[in-house]
Amino acid sequence: MDIASEKLETAFTQQLIAAGAVENIKNWLTKSQYAPFAPTVAEHIEQANWKVLNDVFWTALPFTAHGRHGRMYEIGSNTINELTIGETARGLAEAVLEQHQNAKVPSCAIAFGVRHRSRQFARICAEVMAAAGIKVYFCDQPRATPELGHALVRLNCSCGIMISTEQGPANENGIKIYWKNGPMVPPDDQRIMDRVRGVIAVPRKDFESGVAINEIEISTPEVADSFRSATCQFSFSGPRDISILYSPLNGVGSKVAVPVFHADGFRHVEVFPAHADEDGSFPHFPRQMPDFANPQTLKPLIEHARSTGANVLLANDPDCQHVVCAAPLTTDTTGPWEWITSQQIAALLVDYLLEKRAANNSLHSQSTVITTFLTSELVRRIADSYGVNTVSDLTPDFRWLIAEIDGIGSENFVFAADHNYGYLVNPDVRESDGVGAALLLAGLAAECWQTGMSLHQKLFEIFEIHGVFQENRTVLQCSDGTGLGKAGAVMTMFREDPPEKFGDMEVTGIKDFQAQLVREPDYQVFPFSGPRANLVVLELDEPGSYFSVQPLGHEHQLEVCVFTCEKSDSIQSTQIELRERIERVEVDIRKFVDEF
Repeated sequence: MDIASEKLETAFTQQLIAAGAVENIKNWLTKSQYAPFAPTVAEHIEQANWKVLNDVFWTALPFTAHGRHGRMYEIGSNTINELTIGETARGLAEAVLEQHQNAKVPSCAIAFGVRHRSRQFARICAEVMAAAGIKVYFCDQPRATPELGHALVRLNCSCGIMISTEQGPANENGIKIYWKNGPMVPPDDQRIMDRVRGVIAVPRKDFESGVAINEIEISTPEVADSFRSATCQFSFSGPRDISILYSPLNGVGSKVAVPVFHADGFRHVEVFPAHADEDGSFPHFPRQMPDFANPQTLKPLIEHARSTGANVLLANDPDCQHVVCAAPLTTDTTGPWEWITSQQIAALLVDYLLEKRAANNSLHSQSTVITTFLTSELVRRIADSYGVNTVSDLTPDFRWLIAEIDGIGSENFVFAADHNYGYLVNPDVRESDGVGAALLLAGLAAECWQTGMSLHQKLFEIFEIHGVFQENRTVLQCSDGTGLGKAGAVMTMFREDPPEKFGDMEVTGIKDFQAQLVREPDYQVFPFSGPRANLVVLELDEPGSYFSVQPLGHEHQLEVCVFTCEKSDSIQSTQIELRERIERVEVDIRKFVDEF
């Protein structure tokens, strides 16, 4: 330790390593809970591997709305490894035991996705929970995140753990933690963060021993069958004779979504061959990152759909939390195809659900659609036309939508949608559910096809009634050596001193959700109440036009969403005009960010 410590101090003096990294490395060299990893840390020091040491130790892996995620590496406070996974599980266990008041033994449902080392990390979590005296229901094959959300309710669990991360390249992974009623919300999330930071030991019980005495119960078939049955209960009867091209993006969808399609009567489902196998390397995607929201990434799917005569194209992310969709512009499947945006999918689904629910008299005065303040206003207009309530002032984070379901009661819930391909129709899933949404889209597509329409033509019908809405979401890289410092500074400028115009439209107001203030061009400032988030919305002088900016966690990125709309009888030409309007706004936003 003395020699390693001296080398560490010398590296710090030479500015080869940050102060935070020095402190964390010393902990890993000296504290008992890190003893198994100390030789590897010492070896890195001996080899003067300062860049790696700085990267993996400069901070503690942060908590986000979904738990912790990041790069995998064998050591490091800032990476996903055996210890950071174990610490997180132990913190969750301590929080459960602290809150548990029932005579019944507390329980935890655990599942994992296809990413590398997921099974290993899931087994560590099971061993940690079992050692804490918490009953474990364990899925021993890669499963979908909404299945884990459903298992929380189905098995009446105290908490849940999902080993995966929604996006990111193949060398990343994560741990998502759930309370008994779904994703963590304050103060539960803060309580668990505090427990994790205070962990001084991570006791584990041998996995096989736990299975032998039923402290760890393998529950894969029960969870899978229950989820499939529950998902089909939320579909509607109707035609099923369409051809579906489906992609699981090398995730679990082949064994989760496809059986649901088949169980509901869809027999003509082709799984895109290159994406069919479960493969955490994601070999067919740029930078080995299965970016479900990037149309260019999925371009081969449309080419294949056109060549095979498919009627609709559906794809889930590897964990089946999200769904993307493409369709021909007309019923000519060999003609032009286009992707349907996240907000357009929300509009199609809410219109379909409300039409069906109205027809079977299952809507009432308390029926409610739940969205965020980044979900298209088109969803509200559709809900209003059916006399249905809309909650639309929620932070763009699905855990708040789940919390709202609890607030209104599942009997009043109709549908939930965020702004990034996340949807929910079954309130017992407790998470965004790409499988349930895909099944509904398939049902709608089949019904449209029977009446001589594609999904795009159905969307045009909605536009004719409510107006043409267009939006785009883009992610800007904001790392040039200053990392989050630049992202934070750019956010400050959007709040306090942005350009007067974007895309030839004047800024008419700035809504700061962090300070909960509205700033107008004449320097007047007004408070408003609502959810607090690190997000800014800039209103533009064209009616219905605005854009939002928010940082994406610790990813050195900014998310920008631009919205606009127009009432018109010429749908296609208006769509083109609105897309061009959005592009002009995005050009000015990029220029502002790049020049900052």
